[in-house]
Amino acid sequence: MPDILLPVLCGMLTLGLIVGNQRINVGFALALGYALGMGILGQLMLLMGWQEISIDKGTVSLALFIYLSVISLLFLLRLYFFSSDIPPKSPTIEPSLTWMRKAVFVIMLAYISYQMAYIFWNAWYLPVYQADAFSLHAYKAKIFFHTHHLKQPSELYLAGKYLSYPLQIPLVVTWVALNIGQWHEGWAQMTIALNCLVFIVIVYHGVKLWTDRLTALLTVTLILSSFFFVLHASMVYGDFTVMSYTILALLLMAWGVHSRAISFIILGGLMSAFGASVKLEGIEYFVLELIVLCRFIFAKEFFDPRFALKSFGGYVLPFILVEANFLFFKAHYGITELSNQEHQFVFFQQGLLAYIFTIAMALVDNFFLSGNWSILWFFLIVMVLANGGYQKSFAIQFFSFALGIFFVCFGVTVPFTELFVYYTDRSSMDTLARVLLHFYPLCPILIGLLTFNFLKNRRPHFASHPVELL
Repeated sequence: MPDILLPVLCGMLTLGLIVGNQRINVGFALALGYALGMGILGQLMLLMGWQEISIDKGTVSLALFIYLSVISLLFLLRLYFFSSDIPPKSPTIEPSLTWMRKAVFVIMLAYISYQMAYIFWNAWYLPVYQADAFSLHAYKAKIFFHTHHLKQPSELYLAGKYLSYPLQIPLVVTWVALNIGQWHEGWAQMTIALNCLVFIVIVYHGVKLWTDRLTALLTVTLILSSFFFVLHASMVYGDFTVMSYTILALLLMAWGVHSRAISFIILGGLMSAFGASVKLEGIEYFVLELIVLCRFIFAKEFFDPRFALKSFGGYVLPFILVEANFLFFKAHYGITELSNQEHQFVFFQQGLLAYIFTIAMALVDNFFLSGNWSILWFFLIVMVLANGGYQKSFAIQFFSFALGIFFVCFGVTVPFTELFVYYTDRSSMDTLARVLLHFYPLCPILIGLLTFNFLKNRRPHFASHPVELL
């Protein structure tokens, strides 16, 4: 289908331009190409919007072909003049699977297939019925599809309430509708289901870098065991897409820092930038990711001034370019408000400790009693305790720090703003769960890494193979 093929080709060539002649697993490259391609598609359509270019199948296809031509030329020049900055791939030597491990492998693969089939079925057959999914994404996409421009009539959006929200999802859905020639809610939601498929493929390969196939498959199985994750994987909410871009940014950043590969840090920066083009929270997550990056590139055991400077610039520049595109769009159409809500400071009528206790109880309720995340957060605590006396790998240190930064940000901002009301009101616990979804995959990823680390320390022959490069 052209609505998938053209953006994926753009993403694949952009990936090739960044990593050069480094050989990458085909499935991993296709998944990364899709994630990059959808982000590039959204940015091109946004650029066309504030340039007052008609948004239809022909003009968007032309823009994609122009981008494809330019990036192809740059890719060929990259291959001719520059070499990859990543060391050659080491041969993978994994121990042969016993019959029991093979059985576990097949069971997990069957479970993953079932969950993915359920997600695609939900996306195709259920209408867009959620309030935010309709008002923030589907409604805008439908207007763009019928009007062929990106001007948003304020009278149609509750007096301009949603004008300043990023447009990545509505633009991708618009492109799909333009290709099929009609508005179809099943195809609209199918874009999110495809995001889920791409996400688990990249997570599988990302975790396999540090562990083995069985542990990587276990991680994906645990991710899909969350009811709330599966629910949002088939809905046109922005939460799932911003979550996928955020986690992919961290995965690519981790590999880039560990292998001293600037190219993967740049890819992480692109993912983070595209996350900011999905939801306003993506801007906050970019800052948190930058803190994580600085923690490791400026650490004594990793510090190299040249690498640190190039890493910082490679991560920040894509974000600046993507945000500049959106700022130009808002300036062109006179959209001046960053958000329809003003985050006001709250005063502690009940005392600060009372506020902190209320927030802690809301988190405990959502993590352990809501059923949203199965028993994964409890399992994570168990695996952290089980690994207490063992040396931790770089990946465990990296993702533990990232998860800690998310919790610190949550704990610092919520008690002091009106977000306290939204996140602790039991009648709207979905609001808190949707925020937790943004970094939820770090939990099963850490469980997988800690399980592998535990077994490796208990049975040294369990994982004697070198780390595989993608």
